Amino acid sequence: MKRWLMIPMVLFGMAYPKQARLNYDVAELKVYDVPFKTQYSERILLHKPMDQAGLKHLLNGLFDAAMRGSYKYHNPPTHIFIYIYNSKADLNRDGSSWVGMISRTMDKNEGIQLK
Repeated sequence: MKRWLMIPMVLFGMAYPKQARLNYDVAELKVYDVPFKTQYSERILLHKPMDQAGLKHLLNGLFDAAMRGSYKYHNPPTHIFIYIYNSKADLNRDGSSWVGMISRTMDKNEGIQLK
């Protein structure tokens, strides 16, 4: 499934009317929704590498979308894990080859981590 994240471009301190598109695929999306917890897990595969600012922006956008989702037992979800990978090989390697991730659980919000 392809997704597009729209980011306004800024030129000389003013918003530029066109939008920049960051292209990525959702490699895996799992939602575990039971009375005890609602867990949202997503793995993203980039079409091209991003700088740290782009990764942070993308992670925040994906996190906000997960928080606004509609779930049966918990709104917002009690657990959110989103991982971004630069290549399919990294994604399939061992799960720890991510370049950016964001996580939130019931008892702590780890926030964004970049490699």
